[in-house]
Amino acid sequence: MTRAIRNKLKDTKHRWCRWHVLKDAKTHLGFAYSKHSSFKKEFNELVTYERDAASFEKTWKALEIKYKLTKNTYLQILYRYRHRWATPYFMDVFCGGMTSTQRSESANHMVKALIQKAASMHLFVSKFRELQADRKYEEGKAAFVTKQKNRKLRTNEPLEEHANAVYTRGMYERFNYHMHQSGKYKIKEKISQTEFIVIYNKMKNEEEAFKFHVTLHESEYIHCSCGMFEHMGLICRHAIKVLLHLDKAEIPRRNILGRWTKAWDGCDPQNQVHAMDICSEEDKRRMIINKALQLANKRSRLSNYEFEQAMQVLTTVDQNNERGAEKKLAPQQQLLLSNDQIPTSCPPSTYKGGRPPNTGLKSWLASTKKQTMTSSPQPTELVCDWPYEENPPTRKKRSISEVGRL
Repeated sequence: MTRAIRNKLKDTKHRWCRWHVLKDAKTHLGFAYSKHSSFKKEFNELVTYERDAASFEKTWKALEIKYKLTKNTYLQILYRYRHRWATPYFMDVFCGGMTSTQRSESANHMVKALIQKAASMHLFVSKFRELQADRKYEEGKAAFVTKQKNRKLRTNEPLEEHANAVYTRGMYERFNYHMHQSGKYKIKEKISQTEFIVIYNKMKNEEEAFKFHVTLHESEYIHCSCGMFEHMGLICRHAIKVLLHLDKAEIPRRNILGRWTKAWDGCDPQNQVHAMDICSEEDKRRMIINKALQLANKRSRLSNYEFEQAMQVLTTVDQNNERGAEKKLAPQQQLLLSNDQIPTSCPPSTYKGGRPPNTGLKSWLASTKKQTMTSSPQPTELVCDWPYEENPPTRKKRSISEVGRL
């Protein structure tokens, strides 16, 4: 897989799943886990929370020396291939904060919970549509709760109020966590009005503390050398520390990723006309409803001209939609008129009340075998007048002793 990606997908970053890499750690490091109670905590913090490559390598070597694991083969292999799985080496690649194959694994789990392995293809398509509808419902429910339920601010900082206004509930909680952690850092040096050096303030020796270089570009974008924004689309605690130091009331515009905001619905809000081709029918209807509600809820008074223009556009669209519906034929008629057309989707399932017993291969083979054993050929016209004792084809064959008893 590595060789194929390197040869054919040259611009793709190939990353190993961290969970699969570290799943056998307890087996190979069991003695360290049992002998040293602090080893597990320090090792997990290193592979989970460390974001800087130099600090990762330094801490890794210190752990090996501290717990006498310098000759451990398992740790040597992990360190040799650290560029494939360790988070610090992928901070410049957007991964949405994921470090494992959790996206595909969670999708597999949802599909397996709803669809059996032996399901037929048309049943799979029908159930998969149910899964899509369920996920859309849950997403809409979460969006509704985000917009309707007020969240209690913890610091009352203007920056926190702005994050509460733009981010979804989940991302606001992450932002609030990093904002709380920013209190553990301090600005060591101010290079210029827009460049700062941030360090961890609990280090005994400040010279040994790792330095994070934070740069503010014209109040529209803030960059930190840790690379957290490039990795998951959320500003880090070091950047938040600088913004609080400068008394900024809002997060820089270019540091707000659309996918983490309340207003993002799958279509580009800045360029909705060009996004029509990639939006679904439901997204288009939602955009029309939102625009109509915005127009109706304006505080300023609508003039007669604006009202007539809006009603004229809506009436024209409605009439064109009705005319187009009249011209369309039923799906069955289209198939009869054009035999060359192939349906793009399977027909809906006719079963109701659960999966039928014979959709699986094993159950079908069992039922076929059962029918073969129980059924027998019907008698022909030539043997219909055979006597009862002469074993007609539809009867079970009898032995001579049984016939004698009769």
